[in-house]
Amino acid sequence: MARTEYEFQSTLHRNFSEMVDAIAISWITAGGMNDAEFVAECLQDFTDAELAAECVEGWGLDVVDDDHLDYKKAKSHMTFNGYTVEHIAAAFREMRQ
Repeated sequence: MARTEYEFQSTLHRNFSEMVDAIAISWITAGGMNDAEFVAECLQDFTDAELAAECVEGWGLDVVDDDHLDYKKAKSHMTFNGYTVEHIAAAFREMRQ
């Protein structure tokens, strides 16, 4: 089975940056449920690193799927797609601009 790159929440992204940006946007907007005022408050009240850490922990992006057919080959979403919490923090930093 071929590897599907740059997929997040069943959406394919054209490249790495778009995928990481989508992770940050989806987290802070709660998939569109949080309004612009709430997002602005979050960006004011939390650092990029705090938002990124909360995102990774909240969604378990660094957790290996133990339901995978071959657990020895299973990887977390972060490992599979080659990003770190710092990449997500950078996406939040870009969002502020």
